[in-house]
Amino acid sequence: MNRILLILLACTIAACSEDERIHGERAQTLSGSVVDAKTGVPIEGAEVYYMGKLWMETDVDGSYGVGTFGALRDSVSFEAEGYHRRSFNIPEDIPPFADTRSDVRMDVLLESR
Repeated sequence: MNRILLILLACTIAACSEDERIHGERAQTLSGSVVDAKTGVPIEGAEVYYMGKLWMETDVDGSYGVGTFGALRDSVSFEAEGYHRRSFNIPEDIPPFADTRSDVRMDVLLESR
């Protein structure tokens, strides 16, 4: 049993080391909320896309996250039924991502169609 635990621990450490070598940066998080631009009401079920794939949906408070990444170098998009999609390039449109030591909170306003 102890031998199996040691092997699993070694594999976990190796995987973390490989991730660090690939990204060369500390993990970052992105979280926030999605709200109606006109009313300020949270949008439940808004979809959050990262790298073109569905990452998660917002909860009843319009909140999303927290996701952990080695480094964000792509785009993140937000959309909900009845609203215009908003997309952001990372790190160009989100300055805190230029500092890879920062965790970022991003509150997004969606405009209705």
